[in-house]
Amino acid sequence: MSPIHITNPKVLIWARESAGLSLEVAALESSISDKYLTAIERGKIVATRLQLTALSKVYHRPMYCLYLSEPPPLGQAIVNPRMQVTAWNMHDSQDVEILIRDLLARHQLLKIAIEHRKASTIHSFIGSLSPHVGAATLAKSLVEYLGFDRFHLRNTQSLESSFLLIRQRLESIGVAVMISGHVAFHHAIMPTRLYGSFSVIDAVLPLISINENLSMANWIFAMIHELAHLFIADSGLSNLGWNDSNEKVIDQLCDDAASEFLLPSAELESLNIRDLATSSSIEHLTEVANQLRVSPQRLASRLLEVALLPEPIWRDVEVRLQESRRQHFRVNRLDVHQKLHANSDLDVRCLRLGEVILNVTRDGLSSRAISLTEAGQLLGIQPRKVQALLTHTYVSHKSSGTPTRCDQH
Repeated sequence: MSPIHITNPKVLIWARESAGLSLEVAALESSISDKYLTAIERGKIVATRLQLTALSKVYHRPMYCLYLSEPPPLGQAIVNPRMQVTAWNMHDSQDVEILIRDLLARHQLLKIAIEHRKASTIHSFIGSLSPHVGAATLAKSLVEYLGFDRFHLRNTQSLESSFLLIRQRLESIGVAVMISGHVAFHHAIMPTRLYGSFSVIDAVLPLISINENLSMANWIFAMIHELAHLFIADSGLSNLGWNDSNEKVIDQLCDDAASEFLLPSAELESLNIRDLATSSSIEHLTEVANQLRVSPQRLASRLLEVALLPEPIWRDVEVRLQESRRQHFRVNRLDVHQKLHANSDLDVRCLRLGEVILNVTRDGLSSRAISLTEAGQLLGIQPRKVQALLTHTYVSHKSSGTPTRCDQH
């Protein structure tokens, strides 16, 4: 099985040479053997995350520099790729940085795959609103553009149907939605405490990535949150450490807009939430939250915001909900795949990638804009499996009314 390169060997050579180091010195200081580092720079083997970390320190380069698609031209400033993305619940982490680099590399291949089209659609909603409009106006604009509101979501048969409704609508307006729960091509699960969702702000091909390990209700919230970011075209993200107060303001605005979309403040007082301090109330809270298509944590926070839930009780509820989520995490993941009829590896891959990515990849291969190897990198699979995936038939939800098929043209 040939390795899939998520780093360009030319970039690794550039990073070493621009640091003024010979291969021997770099190998010595990074504790990587000369022979092994030579093989890495020749593209014969793939550097591990620990090796890249060591090289990053030796070369005095940020980790993202080692994931550039090509060495930068002489004298050109290197743009931090995190400036291109907006994020929800994201924190500084090496794994998160690798995930961003991987997604940006895939996005670049998607852009190449659609270059053959005579006229690419420019999505006018990107950057159509100012961050100063406020959460209520932003939420109203999202409702108008999507063509449905919270009542449409609540009238669906299940949380899964609500998720599909939003995802299918986003994809119909040209937004790619990827479900990604692993670090690059490895199988390490990405904790939700590090990354919830992020999106690439691009007028031709906007892309949203959601952590698979979130609850289904939070998948729904994340899509609306990221769409809000796309509308104002402002990531509010200069780095993952959240050092700039403006970053928090922008993210809070999109948080508030998504909350207002799903659970308007004016509606909260009419909810019949009883006896939250008792164990049975957690079950009642969860039941009501599912009906409203929000997570129990989101509902509890909204009740706290409007003083319908005292802070001491809210804190107790939060602790118990977190414990419940930890206990049922693996069961919930399997349950989601079953409810979305993702019963095979190809089904799961179709679910994670979505129609836009699959269709653009098909078009790119058909027009020879991308190679089979590049298609494999874009889809996150070996080139020999690309055709099997692109011709696979997968119906994501038999009762949704508008099934998503992997082989849809």
